[in-house]
Amino acid sequence: MAFDISESTGTYDYGEWQDFYSAVSLDPNSYGSVNTTNGYLRLSPSGCVVPGSKPQTWDCNAACLNTTTGPELVWGNKDYNSMYTLQNCVVLPAIMALLAGGNLTANGVKVATKYGIVGNASLIQTPVLAWPVISGCIDAYCKSGGEGGPPTPGCARGNSDDYAKYVILPSEGYYDGKGAWDAAGEDYWWPENYTFSGVDAFNSGLCHNLTAFINSDIGGIGMFVSYLMQTFIVLSAWLLFHIYSNWSTYPIFLALAARHGPRRASTLAQEKQAKIAKGYSDALVSALVEFQKAQVFFMLSVQIAILVALHNPSYIEAKNWQALWNNFGILYSLAFGGCLPVLFVLLMLRIAGKKEFYTLLVTLCSVALSSATWFVAWFRAPDPNTSIAEPESPMPDQCAGVAPIKYCYSGNIYYNATENAVKAVPMLVFCFVVLLCLMLDQVTIFTVRASSGESYKGTCFQWLRDAILRLPLCESYDRGAEGRSKWMRVFKLDTSGRILRVVHGFLLFATECAFVALNMVLISDYAHLLTKGNDFRSLDTSSWSLGQIIAVTIWVPVLIEYVWQAYVGVEAGQKFRLPPGWRLVKMDDGRDVDDSDKIDPVNEMSSSIDLARLPAIGRPGYERVDSNNW
Repeated sequence: MAFDISESTGTYDYGEWQDFYSAVSLDPNSYGSVNTTNGYLRLSPSGCVVPGSKPQTWDCNAACLNTTTGPELVWGNKDYNSMYTLQNCVVLPAIMALLAGGNLTANGVKVATKYGIVGNASLIQTPVLAWPVISGCIDAYCKSGGEGGPPTPGCARGNSDDYAKYVILPSEGYYDGKGAWDAAGEDYWWPENYTFSGVDAFNSGLCHNLTAFINSDIGGIGMFVSYLMQTFIVLSAWLLFHIYSNWSTYPIFLALAARHGPRRASTLAQEKQAKIAKGYSDALVSALVEFQKAQVFFMLSVQIAILVALHNPSYIEAKNWQALWNNFGILYSLAFGGCLPVLFVLLMLRIAGKKEFYTLLVTLCSVALSSATWFVAWFRAPDPNTSIAEPESPMPDQCAGVAPIKYCYSGNIYYNATENAVKAVPMLVFCFVVLLCLMLDQVTIFTVRASSGESYKGTCFQWLRDAILRLPLCESYDRGAEGRSKWMRVFKLDTSGRILRVVHGFLLFATECAFVALNMVLISDYAHLLTKGNDFRSLDTSSWSLGQIIAVTIWVPVLIEYVWQAYVGVEAGQKFRLPPGWRLVKMDDGRDVDDSDKIDPVNEMSSSIDLARLPAIGRPGYERVDSNNW
């Protein structure tokens, strides 16, 4: 049976990033049993190139078998990716044996001659002679650890654990249809296939359980826990915010309805809800203001560090390609970490009536810088050579001064939803739209007319609301409000103003739910750092340095402040912040909630105080009063 040789192009051209795993496997995407790789013979034109040759020539014999000149071509060549030469060297002994036995097609002989390959039937039977440059480097590197053990876990992996045998098909796309599988999962290969043992060839499992840690400054264990804490705090705050605001009314009503009747139970539930809101809601909003500032500046520092690393990837200090791309992979999640949580908290503060320009400004900076981080990471292509840190100790001469694990890359990073542009771009657009709405809600330059005829400066949303309410259709609908059914009034559909508030509330709550879902996606991305589904370790869970401890404790002051103010009250908790001569005074929170001409449609959904008509304040429900004026 004559075997053909193909030249690798198209699908098998990995560009600059041809990795060790792809190079040592004939075809990693083909069928086969455990510990077996199978495929057809192929040689890469990017491998075995004679340095400086014009026109370009190839000599695989010299590159793969000469232990003097070979290491530079197989491990240290930067003009052409060394792994293409290693790929050619893996199948070289098989090609030499087939060539010596006259078992190559005419095209196969032509390709072998082009690459400087000569026939030798006995070479493949002597592993130490068949792969001297490959095995020489790996063996020397694995012995360089000294008494501390091998420098990477893959050194202790037996060759038979990965590719116990190589099965070569006669030609590209060849399959005779007779293959079968037995109960043990072993495949039956027919005589026309050529098989040689990989057990004694070289350690193809060098990259197994590779140490590919993310840089501790951006993804250490402490930073990782801090990112998770940030997102969990945001989601917990949202849940508590609604429980304190109105959700606790429903379980209280259900508990009291059977005993007191629906009408009395509703009144009692609202009274208890008011007590809960008075005791805890203000403390939560006060803590959220401080938390927002803390998380914004935390994420700003993270984004700046990321942009510096993207400008010069060597700062990441990755020792192999897997670590480099693991670091690049987490950048996408961290970019959204500077968008989703900070915008969600800003939205909650706005619902609570907080419209501080400073908070909006720093949040805008965080979102803008985080968006820039995502786009820079998306378009940034690191250099496969200069982006890798130099080995801490000299490498063996058999490796041409290069650590062979440099080329380790499994072809994927941990699963990351925000790396995919199809998913990430809509998420960014959503963040931009929400931020734009919050910015517009801060600008009061539109003339809004109340039903009394008075005019005041309001937001574009207030102006739009009043413009809609003055439409003939809405005015006609309102004239028939008295004849509407009880259920129309119960569901707040009896007037156009109440319908607008229902629509507004629905859109607002839908936006909140979208933020909840996206923050859970972010948590899922972070959680994949802990999964063991990949053949590498990306998170060093034991590196608890001082910096990692500080990263975790950054949220502790905010949590303590919330607990303290919930216990003593916001007024008592805020007294120490004021300069001498100032005091806090509780504002009157009563008003007619049915006056649609005076209700700010944003504030109405969560507060009975028309905070849009109050001066800027430091805490919800309070204003600063100069005691000298009393």
